[in-house]
This record gives sequence, structure tokens and C-alpha cells, in this order.
Amino acid sequence: MGGRVRLWETGLERLQQSLMEWRNMIGQDSDRPLQVSLELTFLLTN
Repeated sequence: MGGRVRLWETGLERLQQSLMEWRNMIGQDSDRPLQVSLELTFLLTN
């Protein structure tokens, strides 16, 4: 199972809530490993 979601959240409380919602949505069991990949993009300007 795979997919991609792009949503910018920076607050710890909201990030924790979103993770729990996402786990419930995909049916995450506590005995299965969870992998979250991050892609960081930096914009450098002068």
C-alpha cells in the first residue's frame, strides 16, 4: 500500500493529531512498523 500526501503543518499538537487520524484511516495496527518518508525542499535566495 502506498501513496503521497502533501500538507504543511508545523505545530506539534496538530502533527500528532494528524498522525493519529492517518493511522486510523489506513488501519494501522500497533504491531506493524510504520514508515513515514519526508521530502525536504529548501529555497535559497540572496
